[in-house]
Amino acid sequence: MSFAKSTPYAILALSGILGMGYLIYDYKKCQREILQFEADLIQFQKDQDLKKDNQDFFFEQKEVPVISKINSNIQTTRQTYCICITGGPGSGRTSVVTFLQERLKDFQYNVIVVPLLDDYILGQDQEIIQKLTKQERNQFIIKKVILMQNLLDYSKELAKQVKDKDSIILCQGGILDILPNQDETDQFFQELQEEFKPLATIRDKNYDAVIHLVTNAEGLQQNFYFGNSFINRDVEIKKAIEADKLIQKIWMGHPNHFLIDNRGCTFDKKIQRVYKTVQKILGMEQTNIRWAKYSLKSISLPNNLYFTKIKITDIFLLDKNVKDQNEINRVRMRQVEGGIKQYYLITTRKFEKKENVQFLRRIISFSQFHHMVNKAQNEIKILKRERFCFTYENQLMQVDLFESKQLGILRLTQNDATQMYKWPPWISVDKRIDDNPKYDSFSLAELKNP
Repeated sequence: MSFAKSTPYAILALSGILGMGYLIYDYKKCQREILQFEADLIQFQKDQDLKKDNQDFFFEQKEVPVISKINSNIQTTRQTYCICITGGPGSGRTSVVTFLQERLKDFQYNVIVVPLLDDYILGQDQEIIQKLTKQERNQFIIKKVILMQNLLDYSKELAKQVKDKDSIILCQGGILDILPNQDETDQFFQELQEEFKPLATIRDKNYDAVIHLVTNAEGLQQNFYFGNSFINRDVEIKKAIEADKLIQKIWMGHPNHFLIDNRGCTFDKKIQRVYKTVQKILGMEQTNIRWAKYSLKSISLPNNLYFTKIKITDIFLLDKNVKDQNEINRVRMRQVEGGIKQYYLITTRKFEKKENVQFLRRIISFSQFHHMVNKAQNEIKILKRERFCFTYENQLMQVDLFESKQLGILRLTQNDATQMYKWPPWISVDKRIDDNPKYDSFSLAELKNP
């Protein structure tokens, strides 16, 4: 074929080849663009979902009370309660914990018992520690505190794995039970403060409630003697009572501290009183811890009195749109002297009969506290007080001082065994004010603009 004749065919063939190459290139380019578009679309949907989640979390589509959100969260999650059963020597802790374990399981609770650490070590540590120097002994006690803390943390993590029922951790004695015999001015306590920053966190953060059983040596001597052959009973009774007072002191200041004494009851009734207290803590029974309240003429705290000082600020959240305030919500900031701040939501429900007033208390975070105060409807009422907690003749007492009101109120827990109250000679009582609404916290609080 001549060059003249073959040239057009060659050009045509080359054009075809180039055209096919371009089509292939264009097809692959389109495929890449389609794949990129699909990837971009998926990423866009993810971004939109992420934005939607953030919007739902930070901004409400409609006004929903924070209290309702908290209620909803609590109802849909399983709860873990940690209750410390403490007390003096021969107070019956083992019997009480055994009774509670069996009874609470009947109510479909998952029950975890944290026994005394000495039950694991069988008391041999005391013989060894006594032979050490003071500094070495203090270091071992600190290690023991840390070991007990780890055991408690493990129990709480274990309880979280139970998804089908609420859990109760019963501690047969608490971490602070090993500290009462230590000198608070000792370097040992400063080292503990450095370790836990501050030491009050061991008491306030670990346990939802602390129930102290007064030693049977005071009021139930026959139960105290049972199973023990003391050479000198009087000496042992005195030692037990002194040890009991020290343990009462070390736990003073916990927000839910209950004292179960032996007045007017047998040991069986004592166990029933503990069980009734636990029922109230768990909400199995109407949560109505009764207080006898007295206004004070004067008070002079002795220098040798051990007490815990607590600063309390209550902020009542009001809504002018609600005419009947049968349910009052308040948030509380509570700080034990030398301790951390804690925040609570307290709901008070009133009924026709005053004795049927119910209290519901929940621990909340600082951010929830701040959010609820800032979202208060229309107005708030604020009440500040200083509370002094101490015991007198195995009776838990609280004195609230309201500086702005020039008012002092003595609060005493009521129970079925209490027939009459004894107060210290350095307290001058004016009158009983239980049924006087003028002295309710809500009435004493001052109205403020939010």
